[in-house]
Amino acid sequence: MIASAVVVFVYRLIPQIFAYAINFPIQKFLQAQSIIGPTAYISTATLILHLFLIWLAIYKLELGLIGASLVLSLSWWIVVVAQFVYFVKSDLCKYTWTRFTIRTFSGLGGILEAIGFIGSEVLLGNLVYVDTGFARHI
Repeated sequence: MIASAVVVFVYRLIPQIFAYAINFPIQKFLQAQSIIGPTAYISTATLILHLFLIWLAIYKLELGLIGASLVLSLSWWIVVVAQFVYFVKSDLCKYTWTRFTIRTFSGLGGILEAIGFIGSEVLLGNLVYVDTGFARHI
C-alpha cells in the first residue's frame, strides 16, 4: 500500500531532478558573486506560490499525491527560471556572465554518453524488478 503510493509520488518527481541539476550551478554562480538577496526573494516568492498551488492541487482539484509531486517539480522549475533570468538580465552579473558559447558545451558529449548508460541500466533494472513479480511481494 505505502510502496504503491510512493511510486505514484516519486515518478512524478523526475522533472524536479533535472531542475535541481540545473539549479545547482546557477546557485553556485550567484553565491560566488555574493549575490544572496535575490535568491532569498525568489525562494520566498516561490514558497508562497507553492503553498497556494499545493493547496489548490490537493484540496480543490483533488489530485492527491500526483498533484503534490507535480507542484513540487513545478516549484523547482520556477526557482530555476527566475534565477536564470536574474543572472542573465542583472547588472550585477554583466561582467561575469556574457553569453553561452560553443566552449560552454565542449564536455557535453561524455556527459550525455554517461547519462545514456546510466538511464538504460536503471530502465533494465526496473523492467527486471517488475517482470520477476518481486514488486508484488513488498
